[in-house]
Amino acid sequence: VVLPDGTKVWLNADSKISFPSQFTGKERKILLSGEAYFEVSTSYKSVQGRRTKQSFIVSTENQDVTVLGTHFNVSSYKDQASTKTTLLEGSVEIAYAPRHPELVSGPRNRKTTIPENVVLKPNEQATLLNTGQLKVTEVDTDEAIAWKNGLFSYTSAPLDVVLKQVSRWYNVEVEYLNEASKSQTFTGSVSRYDNVSRLLKAIEYTGAVKFKIEGNKIIVTN
Repeated sequence: VVLPDGTKVWLNADSKISFPSQFTGKERKILLSGEAYFEVSTSYKSVQGRRTKQSFIVSTENQDVTVLGTHFNVSSYKDQASTKTTLLEGSVEIAYAPRHPELVSGPRNRKTTIPENVVLKPNEQATLLNTGQLKVTEVDTDEAIAWKNGLFSYTSAPLDVVLKQVSRWYNVEVEYLNEASKSQTFTGSVSRYDNVSRLLKAIEYTGAVKFKIEGNKIIVTN
């Protein structure tokens, strides 16, 4: 997707963005649900007779990401317990900004700690829990944007995380006969354009789980 300012956006499965037909004023703001990779262009507007650089803001369910021109990835699916922002180039500022604060504030007599805004450097990832806790770590950015390059790629990822991505991409349901299977970890890389059975066989090679396919459903049997 190419936005009105020339910014390029790649959308992952089950993802959508909302934006105006033209960006006016001091900022360019879009709404994201799901996961997207951004290559943000530099844009200027005349504000009160002055040529001003427009900031670029990606707003998700719980945070705002503000940039001026950079490459980054945001993963913010509603069934995830956190929002992950990964920076490849430039810099971004992460701000806790829940759209529905009443859902995360807890009891009225309990104070909610609002995390300070953080500025990411390249190769860093901010993980913002839906309850407001924020942490920053160094990561393998190639793995974070593997989906954009047509891959499922994981390093010690819980099976639950892997199969949620598989479910979105192949539009299938997942059923666990044993809930403990969700915590099994998987490391590997498989093309997203292969048949789903090939990915499942790669996971089965670990010996930790087995799968059965029934129609549009993947059943984790062990």
